[in-house]
Amino acid sequence: MSPPKSLKIALPLIIGLLLLAGYIVTHPVPTVLMFHSIDNDPPPDFPDVSPVRLKGFLDRIHRGGRITITTDSSSSMIYSEFYPALRARGLTAIVFVLPLVVGTEGALTWGHVREMEQAGLTIGSHALTHPWLPDLTDEEIVCELCLSKTLIEQKLGHPITDLAYPYGAFNQRIKEIARQCGYSRAYVTAPGRRFSDQDPLAIKRVYVNEATASNPVLAWLAVSDFFVTTRELALALLPIGVPRKPQDWSYEDWRQESGAVCRRG
Repeated sequence: MSPPKSLKIALPLIIGLLLLAGYIVTHPVPTVLMFHSIDNDPPPDFPDVSPVRLKGFLDRIHRGGRITITTDSSSSMIYSEFYPALRARGLTAIVFVLPLVVGTEGALTWGHVREMEQAGLTIGSHALTHPWLPDLTDEEIVCELCLSKTLIEQKLGHPITDLAYPYGAFNQRIKEIARQCGYSRAYVTAPGRRFSDQDPLAIKRVYVNEATASNPVLAWLAVSDFFVTTRELALALLPIGVPRKPQDWSYEDWRQESGAVCRRG
């Protein structure tokens, strides 16, 4: 007696799901969380997270765990909300700053940055003007990555070795320039299987926004070591390009913003 037709259809699907689950469980990637910024009332699909959701999410993280926390924001709310929430839970983080933004209205001050660093947070660079790096020449990338590093070092008085690529956009050329600038670690968002999980200049992060922090399943997955592998399997199966160049970025805008700081070669 042959098995029912429905079983013949379901069995390969079940086996496939079990194989996918087995692959995920056997390929953990240490969790590095990325908080874009903090906003009092962000929409669910916005890249930021509210102070209330931030605190609830941080409560999931055990003291002394191997989870790394990062933020790519130079907003003053990093000092007023993010920093106190970390300290209250005995946690630390890497804060990637834009040195030309620090000290401007609504942004961190260098006093804030120094205080956070003295309390145990690590300060890194988020480039100079937050450009889409793949559009720039080698000379311009050097200016963005090396000069931002130098400016922060001048303010803090020690080497800066951590970098977060703006928009998570990078390639092998940009990685090599980052290495030449003196960065030993660089952080990304979702580069997929094009780059190794152990690449120190392409450290993969878990993006936490309001939707992630408010969903118990996504929040649990985000603090597990299986989020990156799960995401990369999904990206391999779905026709989604990550990261995507933002529609509001253009070279002309970058040229006006950077002025004489970074000239096109």
